[in-house]
This record gives sequence, C-alpha cells and structure tokens, in this order.
Amino acid sequence: MNKFTTPGRVKEVNASVLSPQNAGLRLIVNAVGQDGKFESKLDLLLTKQYPKIRLDQREWYATQLNFKPGQLNTTALASDCWSVSMLVKDKAGKVDPKSLQLGVKKLAELAKYENASVHVSNILVEEMPELKTLVLEQIAANGTNVYFYNEPTK
Repeated sequence: MNKFTTPGRVKEVNASVLSPQNAGLRLIVNAVGQDGKFESKLDLLLTKQYPKIRLDQREWYATQLNFKPGQLNTTALASDCWSVSMLVKDKAGKVDPKSLQLGVKKLAELAKYENASVHVSNILVEEMPELKTLVLEQIAANGTNVYFYNEPTK
C-alpha cells in the first residue's frame, strides 16, 4: 500500500448486487471454476437478470482462450456496469488460494485502470471468506471504492 494513496470507501449495503450503487463504472465480481459449470447461487442470481454472463462464460470455457487460474473475463452488462468473472476454482469446484490472490490482484489493477468501483455479493464472501480480506487489503487500500451486498432473502 502506498502511504500517499487515500483508501477507498468500504460500504455494506442491504440490497441486491444486481442493482449496484454508486455512479461511474461498476464491476460486479463473480467466481467461476475450470469445470465450466455455472450453477452456484450467485451464478443463478446473476443469470436471472443478465443471461449474457452465462453465454460469455460458456464461450470462455469452450475456446479456452486465456482460461488459466487467476484470469479475469469481463462482460459488459450496460455502459456503466460490467460483470467480472474470476477463474479461481479448480475442476473439483474447490477454491485455489493462489488463483484467488492473483484474481483479486488483477481485479485491483482493472478497477484502478478503469477508475471503477468494485461490488461483491456476500453470497461470494460466504463461499470463500478469505475474499473479503483480500479485497480490503488489495483493492480498498489502494483507493478503489468497494461495496459488499447483503442479498435480500425471500
């Protein structure tokens, strides 16, 4: 962390990640695996509103282009909202800590470059608790605003 960089704001929001807050470019984070499946709770939630995410994920898996652990795949949902899929799970569906660290590092670089805010659903944080500390250390500490969403239950 640079001591001259102002840390980004971190905010807990009681709303769905499907309607991210803040103005400017918003990056909605998702985690995917090397098995090509798109069936986690967050995957199904995102696909309900944005079916394009599943299509882009399938294409990424089928072509295997840059399909390496820790890589990112972005999908434009609107002019000011992107979905970022991090390839952090192995073929068995287990989270690989090295891939997760690399993915968060690349996400931090992307958010800084695009001057975007990062939006993380607590569904993802429950699935991999180490994600929250990585996001706070690598993204929020470097001046990017981060929002954590507590998804409403029906």
